[in-house]
Amino acid sequence: MPMRLDRSLRRLVLLAALAVAGTAAAQAPGAAVDLVLRGVAADDALAAVASEAQVDIVYSTALVGTRPVWCGGAGWDADDLLRCITDAVGLDFVRRSSGTYVITERVVEPVEPGAVAGLVVDAASGEPLPLAHVRLAGATAVTDIDGRFAIPGLTPGPHTLLVSYVGYRSRAATVVVGSGDVARETVGLRPAVASVGTVVVDGLESRYASDALGADAGFERLGERPGDGRDDRPLAGGAPAPTSSVDGVVLRPLLGIAERSYRDGLSLQGGEPGEHVLQLDGATIYEPLAIGPTLGAMSPLAVGRVTVRKAGFGARTGSYLAGVLQAQHALARPAGGAPAGVAVEADAYAASARLQHQARLGRWAGEPVEATSLVAVRRSLWDLRPPRALDRTLREWNAVDPVLAAALDGTEPRSGFDAHRHGSDVSFSDVHAATRLRLGALRSVQASLYRGTSGVGTELFAVGASDAGDSASALEPGAMLLARDGTHWTNLAATVRADALVSARWRVGAGARLSRHSLRQRYDAVTGLQAGLTGSEPTEVAEARLGAVLDSLHAAGNGNRLTDLTLSADAALALATGHEVGLGVEASWVASRFHLLSSGFGAAAFRDLDASHRQLRVATVADGHHRLGGRWTLEPGLRMTALTASGDVIAEPRLALRFDAMETDRLAGVPLAGLAARLAAGVYRQFVSRVELDTYGPSALVPSVAVWLPTDATVAAPSALHLAGEILWQPSAAWSARVEGYAKALPRVYALDYAALLGADAGAVALAGQADFLLAQRGRARGVGVRVERHTTRWAATAGLAVARTERQSEARYGGRWVAAPWAEPVRATLGVDVLALGSRTGGRLRLRARGLGVWGRAWAYRRAYYDILTVHSGSPSLGGVALDRPEDDRLSPLVVVDLGVAYEQALGGSRRVEVAADVANVLGRRNVLDWSLRPDGAGGLAPLTRTLPGVQPSLRVRVAL
Repeated sequence: MPMRLDRSLRRLVLLAALAVAGTAAAQAPGAAVDLVLRGVAADDALAAVASEAQVDIVYSTALVGTRPVWCGGAGWDADDLLRCITDAVGLDFVRRSSGTYVITERVVEPVEPGAVAGLVVDAASGEPLPLAHVRLAGATAVTDIDGRFAIPGLTPGPHTLLVSYVGYRSRAATVVVGSGDVARETVGLRPAVASVGTVVVDGLESRYASDALGADAGFERLGERPGDGRDDRPLAGGAPAPTSSVDGVVLRPLLGIAERSYRDGLSLQGGEPGEHVLQLDGATIYEPLAIGPTLGAMSPLAVGRVTVRKAGFGARTGSYLAGVLQAQHALARPAGGAPAGVAVEADAYAASARLQHQARLGRWAGEPVEATSLVAVRRSLWDLRPPRALDRTLREWNAVDPVLAAALDGTEPRSGFDAHRHGSDVSFSDVHAATRLRLGALRSVQASLYRGTSGVGTELFAVGASDAGDSASALEPGAMLLARDGTHWTNLAATVRADALVSARWRVGAGARLSRHSLRQRYDAVTGLQAGLTGSEPTEVAEARLGAVLDSLHAAGNGNRLTDLTLSADAALALATGHEVGLGVEASWVASRFHLLSSGFGAAAFRDLDASHRQLRVATVADGHHRLGGRWTLEPGLRMTALTASGDVIAEPRLALRFDAMETDRLAGVPLAGLAARLAAGVYRQFVSRVELDTYGPSALVPSVAVWLPTDATVAAPSALHLAGEILWQPSAAWSARVEGYAKALPRVYALDYAALLGADAGAVALAGQADFLLAQRGRARGVGVRVERHTTRWAATAGLAVARTERQSEARYGGRWVAAPWAEPVRATLGVDVLALGSRTGGRLRLRARGLGVWGRAWAYRRAYYDILTVHSGSPSLGGVALDRPEDDRLSPLVVVDLGVAYEQALGGSRRVEVAADVANVLGRRNVLDWSLRPDGAGGLAPLTRTLPGVQPSLRVRVAL
């Protein structure tokens, strides 16, 4: 029975109770009771427990008070109930041998919980490891993109952190957490699997394999490599497949990502090549064209990690219709712990150099301050010695297209042109500078600067066949042609960003980024008739006269300039273990100019166009990461973008659901451990449109270039809906299989309206509003792919197959029907094998690699200018009896490429290493078709003329690290 005492008698009663307890016989403990207390005052709750459990409880009402408590349930005993009540009011109880319970003051005051926060890095390079898994008893965390993590709500005392990352050895670290304090820890991990070149990481986090879905990431390393004999045991969560590279291009294919040498860049899940966005430290790099490994935006020595975001990416990634390639500078510590490190590389195309430097700058707020810096440069070697295989190919490509030439000068197409002299030039260079200031493990500031220039140009003197069949010594003046064309562009990018873990729950960051892009395309040509030639001049004289006239002309010029300045801030809050929400805001100012200023020989082509536009937009982002039990993770997101000029606010909701099977899960008796899946959907907009501009020059080496336009008030922003799913199964550390599928609906995309650009009203005012020269289209894409990998510490193999269908539709073209996209690759198969033939920690390493690629079903066989320009220019869907109104029926032969390579790496002592790699691209010598053009067939019609990709291409690459 309960006894209530006034505060004045409390001490007396307690002493008496203790005395009685020493002599009285023990009471039996109370039996289990069904008692639920919902908001009952604490003193009344104790009385109820005493009554229902038939036990004696001694307490003071003044001590207990009337604070409400919520306790109880079926099967609780007196000890459970009393513990719940006393915990709620900050008291304690003892049970004497007599069976009487005595409510007392709590002798030990509750301690304030602490937290642990820190950084996970590569122990050798100091590079942060994103999505590393940090575990301790009862709590987990995953590092952010900068390698930082925080775990709040920890009991004071020592704790053991277990840190793991696929491709690295797990490491345990002991930290001591103080009451109300944040313990700081930097954990360095060392690689644990064999490497045969570039390491492409798919399983980015050891426990939740689904974190690898929706993105592919790669690392470039030079120096200490995994598999050096220290610990080659594969991790429990699966290990990345070793891969290799030729001229900086990853040989192992990423599912849904297609690389096409010597024509354009990457095709991401049905997106147009180049439609995806390339970012360097968050700033956009605009590439109007890419010629495989020859013309690339950035030096391979400057880039440390590239992450590819595929269909269904989250709200924080941005507003883009296709994929996003996120590159980061290689801000790694110099190898071997030296304060500075140098790496140089040379191949047939370019020479590159990199200088890394690390310095300790003392301490700030009691923590060490470390600065890591990078300077990298690259320059093409074309002017010194052009690669023979590529030079031969460009010579073949650098030919006058008789159909385009006839369309420009208004004559009938000639049977062909013989090149008397031509020259092609491919040039590129880039400079990188980046630094990261790390203020302890929880704060960092990073800044970078990049400038790159590239260009492709040709000059061609050709003599065409005369209608009268005259010899070269007495030609019709119109049969002699001197043509020039060139495409040059410059990119500038600058970024600065600060990030910090301000507490165990809050992570904040802010930064600014600037991108500037300038493209200039010029082409013109002159015939002997325009130069006043008679046809009897010697070749050297004729060429000199043509050159003088061409120099005096104002060449047709196309151009595109774009400036993008963005300020951003974001924060992430850890609500509880497995639950995090994020907020962000971005303000972007974009200005652009796109012009087509035709004159001279090219005046027969486009109307004058001069379109300038400025755009200011503000976007807010909210997203979350919520772990639902042990298997499911929900990732909602929302972007809201306000366009200040129109006042429109555009919403982009997105949602992803991930599944990770537990060790005990089975299906029909088959273990599901290692199975992960992801399903994502969302709305996507793009506020800077990208369109392809076909080149109309008769000797154009570059078939088209991309231009970028921030959408103005005359058009609506392009839009897309994504639905993407992936399943990853890793039954063991050696095997993995991945299946992905995607479907994209594009209610609104744009292309250039060549009917408007080639309009006959040449005297009209220059086109300005985007609605005047953009053609609205709809699009759709769907596909499925599978990739299987097998890897050990000595070799790796991967095989993939992808089937896709990508289409576009416009009411103004091809009768309004859906047509296969020009860049579509309906069937694509890949095979790669990498072997670490021999290797030791102090000796040399020999690596062998092979890659196979096959593409079937390519359409749009003719040059894009034939379909887009010539049909409009002629006013007919056919040319010389060749129908061009069904491009999906113009099929190219299958593309088959096999590449082989061997690389030898030798340690020179300390951190010094040298690597020599010999590669043979297209080792089978297959003359794969690039496209077709037309030429007179001698019977009054036109016949296809094939242009092919390079044949066998041997190359040698040397890389030295000091």
